[in-house]
Amino acid sequence: MKNRLTIVAVIILIIVISIIFKMFLSKDGKNPILQDNAAQQKIDSYKVANDLSKPASLPKSTNNKSSETPITKNQDLNLNGTAIPPALSDTKVDGVLRADSNGKLIINRDIRHVFDYFLSARSQESLDTIISRIKNHINNSLPSEAAKQATEILNSYIAYQNDLKKFEPSVTLEGNKDQYISELKKTFQERMDLRRKNMGDKIADVFFAEEESYDNFNLQNLEIQTNDALSKKEKDDKIKVLEDQLPEELKERYKRKREEAYVESEINELFKNEGNEQKIHQLRESVYGKEAADRLGQLDKQRKEWQNRVEEYQKSKDTILGSSDLSNENKQTKIKELEKNFNGTELIELEILEKIRAQKKK
Repeated sequence: MKNRLTIVAVIILIIVISIIFKMFLSKDGKNPILQDNAAQQKIDSYKVANDLSKPASLPKSTNNKSSETPITKNQDLNLNGTAIPPALSDTKVDGVLRADSNGKLIINRDIRHVFDYFLSARSQESLDTIISRIKNHINNSLPSEAAKQATEILNSYIAYQNDLKKFEPSVTLEGNKDQYISELKKTFQERMDLRRKNMGDKIADVFFAEEESYDNFNLQNLEIQTNDALSKKEKDDKIKVLEDQLPEELKERYKRKREEAYVESEINELFKNEGNEQKIHQLRESVYGKEAADRLGQLDKQRKEWQNRVEEYQKSKDTILGSSDLSNENKQTKIKELEKNFNGTELIELEILEKIRAQKKK
């Protein structure tokens, strides 16, 4: 039992650190725990979603399409009178498309940032509309030859996104860790191959090299952490060797994020033991600053309110299902009445939580 709990803890830690790192790859450098969707972190592991870059401020634009002055016009978001989706409203494009003095596209990660910025609205408008917006932005930002190159890269990036499959292991890490890790390795390799098949080696390396390096680091980290033959000191020593192999910038980021993860674990312990809000606020403020600590305090209250609503629903639902005076049809009708207390998004989350609860009962 202890080993299973240790494995679960390792999974959660690696997921948290990996998500944090990927947010660092975004140009805005914002910590994800500062975002308003932090309240969803307990169920995010059960959702399929892309980690897309958040909008960042860019230099003021001009009409010069040279490599010296990037263009980020607000009208680039407009498209034949089509309304700007909420995800892009009141934002600036994240990333700068540049051409060199010969009018050729400068290949860098900003190209992916631009694509992901527009793709962040994928749940709000069609992919065809998004692609049209991106092409419009490309043509307004670059000379013709560079624009043609950028459009070709866009087409290959969309093809990659469409071919990408989520990781669906046939076993759980707790059930068969060796097979799970083997399937994870295979998935990582297939993803790398798919990137290069669709985009070519050069573009794939520029877009994904750091991400792949860190995925590999996390995979090896997972192998070490789940190796029962190693003592804690041996595990720590091996992980330290892994860390030293990371590029200096990534090493510092990982160290910082590990420290933040440690603080979060301390805060979670305080929550379990009903620690006082002031102590939790002080810990957060020491790492994230006062403004973020205040926001997280508000999110704590929202989470608590949500928890209470879910618990009340589950208690009422169990009472209904356990009633011998009601037919199955009447039971379902009463449960539907309970669900009317939740909106569309809340119902999706509630369904996920109910599935988790049902699995625990097995």
